[in-house]
Amino acid sequence: MKNNPIQSAKNHLLNFFKRVQKPTSVNNFDQDGIYHDSTYVKKCIHRSNRLFPSTIESLKQDFLFGENQTTLVYLSSGTEDIYNRFSQLSGINNIILIDYQFKEYNFIRVSNNQRIFCIPSEVVAGSSILERAGVGSIDILVDINCGMNLGFGFFSVSSHLSLSTYAPLLDKDRLIFVGSRKYLKSNQQYSVAKNYLKCFQYDIRKTINPTDYSDNGIKFDLSLLTTYQHSSKELDVTVFEKMVMKPTTHIVQKGNITLHFVKGNIFEYKNDLDVMYLYFRNLFQYEQFNNTYNNVFDFRGTYFNLLNRELYNMSTPEDIIRMSKSGVNKIGFVPMKGYDYLGMINHIQNQRSRITDLYFFYFDTKDLCDIFKFNELK
Repeated sequence: MKNNPIQSAKNHLLNFFKRVQKPTSVNNFDQDGIYHDSTYVKKCIHRSNRLFPSTIESLKQDFLFGENQTTLVYLSSGTEDIYNRFSQLSGINNIILIDYQFKEYNFIRVSNNQRIFCIPSEVVAGSSILERAGVGSIDILVDINCGMNLGFGFFSVSSHLSLSTYAPLLDKDRLIFVGSRKYLKSNQQYSVAKNYLKCFQYDIRKTINPTDYSDNGIKFDLSLLTTYQHSSKELDVTVFEKMVMKPTTHIVQKGNITLHFVKGNIFEYKNDLDVMYLYFRNLFQYEQFNNTYNNVFDFRGTYFNLLNRELYNMSTPEDIIRMSKSGVNKIGFVPMKGYDYLGMINHIQNQRSRITDLYFFYFDTKDLCDIFKFNELK
């Protein structure tokens, strides 16, 4: 399933690159020893993919649009006791619950000015559903239960890569984020940085205490967000204000290639880039991104081109140049420690190719020089 609605001739050519899958384990345990019922998960994903188009159209019709409407989006919400819990979220007009375990799209009218939406989708594809349905101003984003500890999640929803897909949909003036650093630390699959929400680019960021919830727009009991009462005591609430509309960009011209070093979100540029080179935790994570954005490639992956019957190693400068023969002119990268970006830039610049622009995205200012070696460019 390719969810991109505009299939240009260029993107059509990119669909002929098929990732060469690595052998999978004979059991259902991932590299960290966490059990997954792979058959169940595949069934859920297949169902949500099938419902993808109809879910968009239904959400378009049922959503409460308007400047004064408040929207809450809950990632990996779970499917338990939906009405009794979420109908009590006072002050919220649109309550969007995203979870691939929902068997179908469901719309619950709580009152004339409050509705609950159950979206049968994995979270990455869910961002595309919201975007196409016109949901463009999320006021409260909840990410407290990615499911990894319970065995249904293959990657962290709380990673920069996952949360970045929602950044273009957030309210530009103010965002409330409800998360749980304690939960993330306990699953041992995600190293929680001091500022793990750098993917949200706002001028102001502050963590608030329970005594300040009401004054900051949270007029409901946070324990309603989880069926595990102990978890409600482990939640963190962060308020962001004044989104950075013009990201910091350094531009360097090397021969016929323009280098863009952007402190910002690669998904803000997804429609401008021919290819986005990302890297993934596992095959399941890659498939969700690749199915949602047809210009996403695994930077560490090997691909087979069905047209010329050749293999491509996407992390080598030589094969990046070969990609340009498929009409690829603008390529975006996110920082990966240990990779020689400086060598790649110099190699591409010294060879003939159709590449005109290389974009390098980062959130941590240290990455600009430590990984991209910006200060060594000549």
